[in-house]
Amino acid sequence: MYDVSEFLFNLEKKGVKISEHNGELKVNAPKGFLTPEIQKLLSEKKTEILNFLLKRINQLNSKSKETIMDFSLFFFASDDTVDENDKYRFLIEGAKFADDNGFTAVWTPERHFHKMGGLFPNPSITAAALSTITKNIKLRAGSVVLPLHDPVRVAEEWSVVDNLSNGRVELSFATGWHVDDFVFAPEGYPERKQIMFNEIETVKKLWRGGSIIRKGGAGNPVEIRTRPRPVQVELPIWVTAIGNPETYKKAGEIGANLMTCLLDQDIDELTEKLKIYHSALITNGFNPDQKKVAAFMHSFMGENMDEVRNTVHQPLTNYLKSTLDLLGNWGNSANIELN
Repeated sequence: MYDVSEFLFNLEKKGVKISEHNGELKVNAPKGFLTPEIQKLLSEKKTEILNFLLKRINQLNSKSKETIMDFSLFFFASDDTVDENDKYRFLIEGAKFADDNGFTAVWTPERHFHKMGGLFPNPSITAAALSTITKNIKLRAGSVVLPLHDPVRVAEEWSVVDNLSNGRVELSFATGWHVDDFVFAPEGYPERKQIMFNEIETVKKLWRGGSIIRKGGAGNPVEIRTRPRPVQVELPIWVTAIGNPETYKKAGEIGANLMTCLLDQDIDELTEKLKIYHSALITNGFNPDQKKVAAFMHSFMGENMDEVRNTVHQPLTNYLKSTLDLLGNWGNSANIELN
């Protein structure tokens, strides 16, 4: 049976992009790829392909489209708010609760050199710890700041966690934003976005069992494949995007899931950016129904609003002060005056 979605996906993997424009197919392909056989197939299946693309666009714009929402826990605490003698108790107990009560995932971040998020310098380590005390939830990195790392080490470390968790690893990749973090890779800061998307492909290739060439200690080229082999054949990939619409577009172009937040954008702004993301998915042959969007929000549940306000007021105030301090630290390092 002819499958338009699979056909478009296979073409996309070979660098071909097909979209609808004014009722016609718009095809962008590498030079020499459009052989007479492929051109004939595109011509024969033109109507089916156009109907498929238009159907996906209509589904995207439909306000009646059913949405199923999952719930996860995202940890990004300031390390001056925890018990000095038991810093990770809340993480461990929270993960156990999530695992026992139908939550989808636990996310842990990568944060360096500041009390805000300072408990979490390496999400592969926290995920490895949680893999031994949970059985069901996904273990998601939110995020791996890929320009700070060798993608070979990323593939190796997370493959270990994938084995420990029996295939529950998912990774969201981020460009990084704080200039001080780039003491690990200062040369990468100016081109961090391009580096991230390039190295996502390297991680995916290694995860699938592919090889890359690196220079060895003797200066000779060495072909390497990472071990251990992971449980999952394909690594579930996310891209972290907040302010820049171009990052949403690029995430859609590579078929990644999307991780975002409502910290410095409102729901209307995020809605417009998600339209960009979904449009890029469709244009590049991906099915938006098979992709996920995660938006993290500060949340607290109680019996009534007064109880919630009284409970969270001081802790949230302290948290926001820590966040502002981090932003001020970034401004000083980047020689940007913040008001």
